[in-house]
Amino acid sequence: DLAGVDVLVVAGFDVLVVAGVNLLVAAGVDVLVVAGVDVLVIAGRDVLVAVVVNVLVVAGVDVLVFAGVDVLFVAGVDVLVEAEVDVLVVAGVDVLVAAGVDVPVVAGGDELVAAGGDVLVAVGVDVLVVSGVNVLVVAGVNVLVVAGVNVLVVAGVDVLDVGGVDVLVGGVDVLVVAGVDVLVVAGVNMLVAAGVDVLVVAGVDVLDVGGVDVLDVGGVDVLVVAGVDVLVAAGVDMLDVGGVDVLDVRGVDVLVVAGVDVLEAAGVVVLVVDGVDELVAAGGDVLVAVGVNVLVVAGVNVLVVAGVDVLDVGGVDVLVVAGVDVLVAAGVVLVVAGVDVLVIVGGDVLVAVVVNVLVVAGVDVLVFAGVDVLFVAGVDVLAVAGVDVLVVAGANVLVAAGVDVLVVAGIDVLVAAGGDVLFAVGVDVLVVAEVDVLVVAEVDVLVAAGVDVPVVAGVDVLVAAGGDVLVAAGVDVVVVAGIDVLAVAGVDVLDVGGVDVLDVGGVDVLVVAGVDVLVAAGVDVLVVAVVDVLVAAGGDVLVAVGFDVMIVAGVNVLVVAGVDVLDIGEVDVLVVAGVDVLVVARVDVLFVAGVNVLVAVGVDVLVVAGADVLVAAGVAVLVVAVVDVLVAAGSDVLVAVGVNVLVVAGVDVLVVAGVDVLDVGGFDVLVVAGVDVLVAAGVDVLVVAGVDVLVAAGGNVLVAVGVDVLVVAVVDVLVVAGVNVLVVAGVDVLDVGGVDELVVPGVDVLVVTGVDVLVVTGVDVLVVAGVDVLVAAGVDVLVVTGVDVLVVAGVDVLVVAGVNVLVADGVDVLVVAGVDVLFAAGGDVLVAVAVDVLVVAGFNVLVAGVDVLDVSGVDVLVVDRVDVLVVAGVEVLVVAGVNVLAAAGVDVLVVEGVDVLVVAGVNVLVVAGVDVLDVGGVDVLVVAGIDVLVVAGIDVLVVAGVNVLVVPGVDVLDVGGVDLLDVGGVDVLDVGGVDVLVVAGVDVLVAAGVGVLVVAGVDVLIVAGVDVLDVVGVDVLVAAGVNVLVAVGVDVLVVAVVDVLVAAGVDVLDVGGVDVLIVAGVDVLVVTGIDVLVVAGVDVFVVAGVDVLVVAGVDLLDVGGVDVLVVAGVDVLVAAGVDVVVVAGVDVLAVAGVNVLVVAGVDVLDVGGVDVLDVGGVDVLVVAGVDVLVAAGVDVLVVAVVDVLVAVGVDVMIVAGVNMLVVAGVDVLDIGEVDVLVVAGVDVLVVAGVDVLFVAGVNVLVVAGVDVLV
Repeated sequence: DLAGVDVLVVAGFDVLVVAGVNLLVAAGVDVLVVAGVDVLVIAGRDVLVAVVVNVLVVAGVDVLVFAGVDVLFVAGVDVLVEAEVDVLVVAGVDVLVAAGVDVPVVAGGDELVAAGGDVLVAVGVDVLVVSGVNVLVVAGVNVLVVAGVNVLVVAGVDVLDVGGVDVLVGGVDVLVVAGVDVLVVAGVNMLVAAGVDVLVVAGVDVLDVGGVDVLDVGGVDVLVVAGVDVLVAAGVDMLDVGGVDVLDVRGVDVLVVAGVDVLEAAGVVVLVVDGVDELVAAGGDVLVAVGVNVLVVAGVNVLVVAGVDVLDVGGVDVLVVAGVDVLVAAGVVLVVAGVDVLVIVGGDVLVAVVVNVLVVAGVDVLVFAGVDVLFVAGVDVLAVAGVDVLVVAGANVLVAAGVDVLVVAGIDVLVAAGGDVLFAVGVDVLVVAEVDVLVVAEVDVLVAAGVDVPVVAGVDVLVAAGGDVLVAAGVDVVVVAGIDVLAVAGVDVLDVGGVDVLDVGGVDVLVVAGVDVLVAAGVDVLVVAVVDVLVAAGGDVLVAVGFDVMIVAGVNVLVVAGVDVLDIGEVDVLVVAGVDVLVVARVDVLFVAGVNVLVAVGVDVLVVAGADVLVAAGVAVLVVAVVDVLVAAGSDVLVAVGVNVLVVAGVDVLVVAGVDVLDVGGFDVLVVAGVDVLVAAGVDVLVVAGVDVLVAAGGNVLVAVGVDVLVVAVVDVLVVAGVNVLVVAGVDVLDVGGVDELVVPGVDVLVVTGVDVLVVTGVDVLVVAGVDVLVAAGVDVLVVTGVDVLVVAGVDVLVVAGVNVLVADGVDVLVVAGVDVLFAAGGDVLVAVAVDVLVVAGFNVLVAGVDVLDVSGVDVLVVDRVDVLVVAGVEVLVVAGVNVLAAAGVDVLVVEGVDVLVVAGVNVLVVAGVDVLDVGGVDVLVVAGIDVLVVAGIDVLVVAGVNVLVVPGVDVLDVGGVDLLDVGGVDVLDVGGVDVLVVAGVDVLVAAGVGVLVVAGVDVLIVAGVDVLDVVGVDVLVAAGVNVLVAVGVDVLVVAVVDVLVAAGVDVLDVGGVDVLIVAGVDVLVVTGIDVLVVAGVDVFVVAGVDVLVVAGVDLLDVGGVDVLVVAGVDVLVAAGVDVVVVAGVDVLAVAGVNVLVVAGVDVLDVGGVDVLDVGGVDVLVVAGVDVLVAAGVDVLVVAVVDVLVAVGVDVMIVAGVNMLVVAGVDVLDIGEVDVLVVAGVDVLVVAGVDVLFVAGVNVLVVAGVDVLV
């Protein structure tokens, strides 16, 4: 019996065994601490009771075992903390009860196992937190009940396994599972989550719900599954997600629904699947989605529907499948009926008939496989743009008929492999961005020197491996950002010196391994930030000297191991902060010298408990940072006053509980940031007053429950930002008044519930932005008054329900914007009066079931970025941020007499089947930021009397099937920043009396099938920065000042019968994925002033019958992945002024029948990976003034029938790894002025029939 003890500490034991005790009681103990014990065993007891304990802490225990106990009862405990326990086992326990506990915390344990128990019950718990546990297993339990819990949080757990449980029941207000690597629910007969207001599963690597007979998630208001790598529901008889208002599955890497007999989503208002890498629905008999208003599948890498008998998507208002990398529908009967808007469909039978626009854009890989019939007919525009790989395979019948325009543009993979030398020298800006996979492997020497700014960003995987020397020197700024995996491995020497700024940030995994010498010297600023895993291992020497500032921050795991010498010297400021795990192991010599400032902070567990009075006063700066667990509990008074700056940051768990009065006042700056779990519970009075700036940011969970009075007053700026879950519940009075600025942005879930009176008054600016779920429910009175600016923006789900009186009065500006779903339901009175400006914007769905909705006395009413919109009688009309806006089947649509009309940020805007569309008398008409804009099937379209008409930032703009298109009397007409602009099937197109007509920054511009194209009376006409411009059968064809010109995915591209063809001033010209490319019958063909010219993935490239072919002034010319390259019947072929010319991966390269072939003024000429290289029947072949000429990996190289072959002024001539090299029938062969001539690895070298060899 351990009762009536103030503080009981059990610490520093190797093995502590409590066994064979029938009754063990710990009651009336203020603080019970078990810490620093290697093995703690509690076994063979009938009853173990811990009641009326203020704080119970079990920390720093290697193994803690509860076994063979009949009843384990923990009740009436204010704070129960189990932290830094390696293995915690609860096995063979008949009944385990945790009841009446305010805050139970299990954090920092390697393994937590609860197995073989009949009943596990957690009821009447205010906040239950399980975080920082590697493995948590609940198995072999008959009944597991979690009910009547206000907030249940499982965060930072590697493996959470709930299996072998007969019945698992919920009934929790807020249930959050976040930061869990693997969550498994298997072998459960019935799993029910009912009566839960908000259920959030986020940041979970693998969520497996399999082997469950019935999985019922019904009666849940908001269900969010986000940030999950793999979500699997397999072997489930019935999966019912019905009666849920909002079902949001986004940010999931892999979502698998397989072996499910019936999957039903019915009566769901909004169903969103977004940001998912792989979505698989297979082996199910019936998949039904009916009665759903909005169904969105977007941002999915792989979507597979296979082996399903019936897939029924009917009665859906809007169905969007966009941004999908791989879409596979095989062995399915697919029914789509009664759908308002259809963007992608697929199955055994895929039918798209009489569709105006079918767009597949931003897709990495689109696969239609195992499809019986693929029928696309009567479509005005079918655009597949920005696709890396498009495959149509295994289709019995493929029909594309009656299609006006079919566009396939944009390819994505960049591979540099097997090259001996890759140079980037003397380049001002080198940018590699938005590439899925960039591989640089087995390169002996890679040099980036004299480059002002090299940027590698937006790359999923970047690998530099197997190179002897990697050098980046004399570079002003090096930026490597937004990369998932960056690996530098197997490199002998990696030298990053003389760089002003080297920034490696936003990288998930950065690996530097197997490097013999790594030198970073003379660098002004070296930043390694926001990296998940950074590993530097197996290197002989790591040197970092001569730095002004060196920062390693925001790194989850930083490992420096297996290094002989680690030298960090002559650094002004070295900061290591926010690092979860920092390991320096197996290092022979670690040298830190000449460093001005070195900061490393990070405490695992900090406990302040059982103190009557704790005062921190008159302190200038008080910092508590990077602490895993900080507990302040059981104190009567905690006072921190007269402190200028108080910072609590980077703390995993911070608990303030059982305190009578907590006074935090009189601060200039109070910051609580980067705290995973912050709990304030059982506090009578919590006062935060007289603080200039109060910041609570970057916390996973902030909870204030069971507080009688919570006052925040006389604060200049109060910021709550970057918090996953913020809960204010069970508070009698919550008063936030006298605050100048109150900002709540970037919060995943914000819940205000069970509050009697909530008052927000006397606040200058109140902002709630970037919140995923905001719930205000069960509040008697909610008053917002005397506020200058109130902004609710960027909220995914906003619910105001069960509120008796909601008043917004005396507010200058009230903005509700960027909200996906807004529910205002079940309230008696909603009043917004005496408001100067009221903005409702960015809504997908707005639902109201309110008795009285009064919006009056508003000066300006703006409704923009709304999916479904009806507005009339407005002086300023703004439509922005709308997903789908359709106007069809209208005889006459007129918008006139409007000062400003803005349509912006709309994904799809369709105006079709209208007889007359008249937009006149408008001062400024702006159409911007639209993915797809379609104007089709209109008899007369008139845009006249408009001062300024701007159409920028539109992905696809299609004006087709219009009889008369009249754009006249416009001062400025700007069509810029449009990805694809199509004018097709127009009888008469008139642009007259236009002051300025600008067509710039357009990816694809097509003018086809137009009867009359009249452009007259235009003051200025600019066509610049166009990616693709197509016009065929023209005497003179000029493509100039183009950023990127792409001809891709075409079977035959024939540019013939043209007198003069000029491609000049083009930044990037790409010809790829073409079966046959023919340029014939052209008198003069000039390619000049091109930065990068790429010819790749072409089966046959034939440039013949050209009198003069000139390729000059090109920075990089690449011909790779081409089966056959033929240049024949050309009088003069000149390649001059080219920095890098690469011919690689070509089966046959034939340069024959050319009078003069001149390759001069080229910095680097590489011929590699070519099966057969033939230069025959050439009068004069000159390779001169080339810095490096490399021919490697060629099976057969033949130079024959050449009158004169001259290789002169070459620094390095390397002919290696060639099976057969034949130089025959050459009159004069001269090799002169070569610094290094290397012929190695050649099986057969033949020089025959040469008259003169010099």
